[in-house]
Amino acid sequence: MSLGPRQRPLLGVAVALVGPAALTAATRPIADTLTLAGVTLLYLVPVVAAAVVGGVRPALLAAVGAALLVNFYFLTPYHSLDVDSPAGVVVPAFQVERIPAPLSPPGAATSTTAP
Repeated sequence: MSLGPRQRPLLGVAVALVGPAALTAATRPIADTLTLAGVTLLYLVPVVAAAVVGGVRPALLAAVGAALLVNFYFLTPYHSLDVDSPAGVVVPAFQVERIPAPLSPPGAATSTTAP
């Protein structure tokens, strides 16, 4: 079963919503053993998965959601979106900047002409 052009973005949005939430639920019990860099790298997985499945827009949704979840659950002050250190701004910005370039859906025509 292959996904059509309308289903891929919808699946990408589902990955963007469920991936970071599931990762948060899985990492909360071990949050004290993780560094900020480690947490941020873990949250890149659902961002890249959303990009591969659905493209740039779902990836951007995943990146913004992941940045908010990292800020809320893993940065001091906990359970707040306040930022008390420069790392709290730099790391989520790095995450959004690393969204992969637009990916062509499978079977899309690509231009091979040279300028």
